[in-house]
Amino acid sequence: MVEDCFVFHQGSATFGKESGTKELIQKNKELFLSKYPNEKLLHVREDSFNAIKAGLSALGQNPSYGARLNRIKNRLQILESLKPKSFYKKIFWEHRARNLNQEIESLF
Repeated sequence: MVEDCFVFHQGSATFGKESGTKELIQKNKELFLSKYPNEKLLHVREDSFNAIKAGLSALGQNPSYGARLNRIKNRLQILESLKPKSFYKKIFWEHRARNLNQEIESLF
């Protein structure tokens, strides 16, 4: 495990808008789940929120972990680019993001 590495996947960068992309993604998802049936495939936003919360839990009450806190802030910036377009999803997303920002700011 490498704690000081952040990987961001740009959606649709691999396949673009080629025909058959959705079918290929669905086939790959089914293949993955057949090999790892206990895994949960979360939406990238949900996965990002979970990663930020886990990072904050790891910080605990000791904000001296500057590098880890910076990684959390970087992840939060990436999450900003994933804001949903749907009105209701966006409201819910903004509420969760605001709470995370407040939690991060309280560490200073």
